[in-house]
Amino acid sequence: MNKPNYKAAISGAASQGKSTLMKELTLSSALAEYNFSFLTGVARGVGKYLPINEGGTFITQFMIMSKHVESCLQPGRRLTDRCALDVISYTNHHWEESDISDEEMNVLTKAFEFCLGRLDRIFYIVPELPVEHDGERSTEKRFFDGSLDGFNFFLKCIKDSPEAKDKIVEIRGTVKERLAIIENTIKQDLEAG
Repeated sequence: MNKPNYKAAISGAASQGKSTLMKELTLSSALAEYNFSFLTGVARGVGKYLPINEGGTFITQFMIMSKHVESCLQPGRRLTDRCALDVISYTNHHWEESDISDEEMNVLTKAFEFCLGRLDRIFYIVPELPVEHDGERSTEKRFFDGSLDGFNFFLKCIKDSPEAKDKIVEIRGTVKERLAIIENTIKQDLEAG
């Protein structure tokens, strides 16, 4: 069993099941032998102190991105809900809305590239579900659509990159089907060495 510093993330737009999958993965007997650390709730943690969602600012995005950079630098196997792809996709929406300057966008893009170079897998949940309000998540259509535009743009950039294109695994279907894809992919990655 190789790759002692394997890093993977579940990524995707709001209300698509990332937290549900993370909860299942923390209990997964299929991954238990691999000794993963799990990172969840980064944006919501920052949201205790700063505005998030459509109210987010450069400082909000910077703080969330910083947590993902730190996660990529931590030793050991890690699995996160959300990652730098999520942060840059939401940042792109704020940049498109002129809430974030070109210089600020460039800073966060560099951090995204840094993280992308350290992530082994990004499990991207293809949007299939309507956005549901949970008390913290935004249900504003413009914000949701703007973040999806960001995901689509950056996913295309990753898929067009010879170094990174194989990192993306698109997942869809039931929780059980999504879980099986993630577990099987991680097992194959770690056992292939």
